[in-house]
Formats: sequence, C-alpha cells, structure tokens
Amino acid sequence: MKKLLSLLSMAAVMIFAISCGDDDDPAPTPDPTFDAPTVSTSSSIIEVDAGAAGSASFTVSIDADLTADWSAVGNNVTLGSSSGTVDGGSVSVDFTAADEAGAASVTLTVTDSENQTASATAVISIDGGEVVIPDPDTFTVIDAAEERGPDEDMVTSYPQNEVTGIINRDYTFTKDVVWVLNGRVIVDAGATLTIEPGTIIKGAPGQGALSSVLLVAAGATIMAEGTAAEPIVFTALEDNINVAGLPYFDTATDAIVDNGDGFTNSTLDVDLDIGKWGGVIVLGNAPISSGDGATTTIEGIPSSVPQATYGGSDAADNSGVIRYVSIRFTGTQLGPGNELQGLTLGGVGSGTVVDHVESIASADDGTEIFGGTVNITNFIVWGQEDDGYDTDQAWSGTVDNFVYLGTNETADHAFELDGPEGDPTGVGNFINGSVWGANSSGMADFRDDSEHTLTNVFFFNFEGSADIELDQGDSDAPDYSNSINYIDTETTNFTGLQFRGNSNATLADIMDAKGDETNNYAALGDAKFAEAANGNSVLGDTEAPSSGADLTDLGWSFTAQTFAGWSSIPSVTN
Repeated sequence: MKKLLSLLSMAAVMIFAISCGDDDDPAPTPDPTFDAPTVSTSSSIIEVDAGAAGSASFTVSIDADLTADWSAVGNNVTLGSSSGTVDGGSVSVDFTAADEAGAASVTLTVTDSENQTASATAVISIDGGEVVIPDPDTFTVIDAAEERGPDEDMVTSYPQNEVTGIINRDYTFTKDVVWVLNGRVIVDAGATLTIEPGTIIKGAPGQGALSSVLLVAAGATIMAEGTAAEPIVFTALEDNINVAGLPYFDTATDAIVDNGDGFTNSTLDVDLDIGKWGGVIVLGNAPISSGDGATTTIEGIPSSVPQATYGGSDAADNSGVIRYVSIRFTGTQLGPGNELQGLTLGGVGSGTVVDHVESIASADDGTEIFGGTVNITNFIVWGQEDDGYDTDQAWSGTVDNFVYLGTNETADHAFELDGPEGDPTGVGNFINGSVWGANSSGMADFRDDSEHTLTNVFFFNFEGSADIELDQGDSDAPDYSNSINYIDTETTNFTGLQFRGNSNATLADIMDAKGDETNNYAALGDAKFAEAANGNSVLGDTEAPSSGADLTDLGWSFTAQTFAGWSSIPSVTN
C-alpha cells in the first residue's frame, strides 16, 4: 500500500513539472505564409507582333525559410524556358508569339517546399505584324575532324569543319577549329563572314571549276581582322599546320611536333608547293573600266556564277576588312589564261581596308586588282610564279609600304600594270616599296594605255635584262600609248626610284620606252627618267637606299619569320 502511494506521488510530481514547463514555452509557430506571384507589365496586356519575341515578367514573394520551383505554360506562344527555381524576387519568361494575330497568354505557377502553390497569368495580344521567315541556309558546315601522323600509333588530332556552298547569312569562322573550303565557297550579297584572329582556313584540292576558293561577292562583307600576335592564315589542306596550341604532323621529320602559335609551322615548301588551291577573291561595286561595260565577271570563276559579277558606281564601296592575313600556296586555273591569284580584288571600293597582308607561293600573280578604288597598305608578295603586283581596268587607288620577293624560278615581273579596257581612266599609285628581283625576268611592264606612278621604290638584285618597259602593244599595229602617257600626258610618272646590284646598271639601260625613229620615244624616255627633278638614281654596291619599304611593322609576317634573306632587305623609316 505504501509502495502504491509512493508511486502515485511521484507521478503527480512529474505531471506538475511537465505542466510548469508547458506554461514557459512560446506559442506554436503557424504554417508558413505564401504570397501569390503577381504580373508586372507595362500595361494590363502585353502587345507583340506576330512571330516576334517578348517577355512576361512576374513578381514572386515567398516565405524566406522555404524554397520554390516555378513552371510556365504558354498559350499561342513558344516559351524560351518553362521551368526553374526561385527564392523570391522576379521571374522573366521569354516567349515567341505565334505567326498569326490573336489572343495568347503565359501562366506562371510557383510551388514551394510545403507544396503550397500560387499562379498568375500574363495576357498577351498578338497583332498582325509582318512575319519574317529567314531563308534556309544554302551552305553546309560538317564536322571533318581527322588525325594525321606517320602511322596509326602516332597521330595528332585536327579539329576541322568543312564548308561548302553559298553563305547566305551572317556567319563566323572561329579559331578553335580549322575551316576547310571544299570547292567554291561564296559569301553572298547581304551576308557578313567574320573570321576570328588566329583562325586557320584551308582550301581542299581541286582544279578548274572545282577549285577551292573563298569568293566574297559584291554587296557582301568580310571581316577578317587578325592581329600581329594572332594573324589569320589561308593555306592548303595539305599544309599540316594545326590550331594554335595543338600538336601538328611535321612531314619533314615524320614526327608529331608541339605547336606554338599555329602560324609559322607551315609544312609546305614555298618554292615547290604552289597552286594547291584557289585563293581569296573580294568583289565590290566600285567603278571599273571594262570592255564589257560598267560590270563584268571576275577571271578564275565561271561566268555562269552570278556572284562573280563586279563593278558599279560607288567609289567608296565597303567590302569589309582584311588585316593581318597570310595567304599561301594558291593559284589554281579555271583554264588557260584564266587563273586565280593569292588575293584578287575586283571593283573593290575605298571603304574597304586591306592592311598587313601577305601573298605567298601563288601559281599566278601575288595579287591582281581589277579596277576599283581600294587602297592597300603593308603588303608582301613572295615566291609567285607570274607577276607580283598586277593591275587592270583603271584601278585608281594606292599601294603604300610594300615588299616584293621574286624568288620563284619562273617569276615574271614585279609589276604588270595594265590600263583601262574602256573609256573611264584612273591612275594607280605604288609608293614606298622594296623590290627584290632574284629570279624575276623584269622590273615593271606597262601595258594597254597604262596610267600609274611609282614613287620611292628601291629595286635591287635583278639579273639579266630586267628593266622598266613601256610596252608598244601589238607589233602589227604598234601603239605607243604607254610612252605617250609617260613623256607627254604625264599620267605615268617615276620619282625617287633607286636601283642597286642589277645587271642593267644605268638609268638609260633600265628605262625602256618603246618607239620608232619618227617619235624618238626611246631617247625622250631616257632623258626624262634621268632628270634631276625626278630623283631617280643608281646606287653603289654598298650604298644604303633612301627609298623603299619600312620593314619595322612587317615582322609579324610568315615571310619575315621564315625567308632567309629578310634581314638583308634595307629597312627605310619613312
């Protein structure tokens, strides 16, 4: 009995203690509160054009201790994203309206971690705005990655994209992959091709109409803006250079070699590997002087290709920017006398920038300019088979600070300067150049009523009978217009020309003005060429020239870094 009473007493004490504890505890915490989201728009109805993009904005409030997921559904719209998480604040739901006018909506639902939900709807009005449906792509880009090496156990990967067709919208070649041109790749009018600094573009093998070439049509734009540290390289597919930082396969040593900047590691030979692919062609709407009229078709491309047409009336036409670009191993033929060059410019206007460019190992000319008004600065031609700088159709721009290295055993003239093919005329100018003859057959050939000036140019180390020739035209019907333009009309002029180490060692030997006994152009040409006011001179074997190119800003080039004789060219600071 005593034991039972004791137990009851203890129970009472415990109940009392618990009761006292409950009286001291705070009141129980109520369930979390949740504020429903609200729609915040500039008006009660979001108005968009048919097919246009828009955004529905919601303000969400939620208890700070909770988390929440959101989801959205659209009526008559396509959502950019339909789910996510939120801890309060705002949610923006992007959408694209349907292509037809009418009513639409976006509904947002928020569900917190206590499974409480709230929804709000943004009302959308789609009006009858014009729907622009982009044209389908007329070009293809496919993954063409490959591995190269001496055998299957020793290879390096080449990330590559193969491009074919007509680029009909804005597009970018990035530097993280090699871009392979398979056949004729055209940038169509209205489209812009952007090429990142450090990008490598390679032309696949092919001859004639199948030649790989990049053609920028009149009305299109190329933005190839390399830098001195990251030039853009156009080369042949057979060239094993790789993306900067990736190893490359060196065929000379049969080894996989660590790569540096991806720029100076060409595995082709400048003297031997010419004509491996087509080249780069840029066309514009600037005036030309063509026998075909105000416009014509560029050589090297079939006349059936509409994007091959160039010329017009816009002297300030802008085809874009080509800066710090190296073009190598070009010059395939469409047919006899119809060739591609390293860089071909047709009807290109003065709004276009061509600066710090080199053309190396072309099977035809280093560069050929057909009419237009484009100006060129800091240009190098090395190792071409035909002429270095070729102009036609009354080009009337200026090439300033240039180098020519005629090392190929079949090199023709440093300059082939043709005149107009129709009535319009224009004077083309070359100033501040260093011209190394090497294997070249001639210094300059003026043809077809040529109107050009050469100013402050240093010609050196020409062999044989190399001269400046004012051509007489057809021998059956001699036309001495080139001599007339020099001697009488003075639309052709030579000032500040200097010569050293040439087989023709006097000014009289170097000047070759064509004429007969009647007009005496030969003697008149010699006399004018030697006039003190023109400042032309022959230097001694060790005499430093005061004319020529300034090489200090050309060290970025593949030529400067790989041509053994580069350091032998005197640099003139202008």
